[in-house]
Amino acid sequence: MSIVLITSFLAILFASYMIFRSLRGRIKRDDVSLLVDITTVVIGAVTIVVSVISISVMLSQEDTQAFLLEAQKKEHQPVFSINYITSKSPASEVYDVEDFVIESNGEHMLSPASITHKTFIKVDYKDFDNDIQKTIYYPLTYYYNATVSSDDHTGRLMTTIGNEYLQNNLKLYELHKAANAYNSEYDKEYVFLEKIDLFKITYTDIYKEERTNHYRNSYLCTPEIYESIIQNSESNCGLPGRKSISEVSLEDILEVVK
Repeated sequence: MSIVLITSFLAILFASYMIFRSLRGRIKRDDVSLLVDITTVVIGAVTIVVSVISISVMLSQEDTQAFLLEAQKKEHQPVFSINYITSKSPASEVYDVEDFVIESNGEHMLSPASITHKTFIKVDYKDFDNDIQKTIYYPLTYYYNATVSSDDHTGRLMTTIGNEYLQNNLKLYELHKAANAYNSEYDKEYVFLEKIDLFKITYTDIYKEERTNHYRNSYLCTPEIYESIIQNSESNCGLPGRKSISEVSLEDILEVVK
């Protein structure tokens, strides 16, 4: 924008110069008032351009200051980590427990974080004959057995325990196996399954501003991606259809996706 304004300013100056040159040889004493009028108009136009340039520079400075302030605030935010941990059961000495732990490092929060967690089976489906490609998120419930939350403003905020890690993994394996068998039988169709977790962490920072971070598994994602998955699941499956993974069959999934 500044380049355009400066160019306009220079164009006005050039036009004024050319007008003066064209009139200089022919101007008469009686035409002095006309020259004064032209000069007044040109000066007014130049004044307007200079004013617009000044306003543009001022707004640009305000944008820069706002950007720098937000960058400074980001340096003083908590840093969240989501880690999946498998451990041995004391009784069986087998790795049959899966937990995920949410921790906060960096700056303190002014209040305990509010954490929302949802688990889905992501289903990618293709029908090559009919040129159909769909993705749905099949909602699961009780994938993890228990959740322990903390009121601390930093450190460990939540631990979710999955004591049925082996059973859940076995069920996922059975679903993958059924999907592979389906793909082999119906070579014009393709089904791929993947378990994903969504997290939403809302907190108040040291500047007393409420902020929200969204995660897909252990990784940050945009609010748009988070909300699109939620909306996809609700529109295709509906909340009443939420099931435990032990109750889900490939037929249930195909009924929804097809």
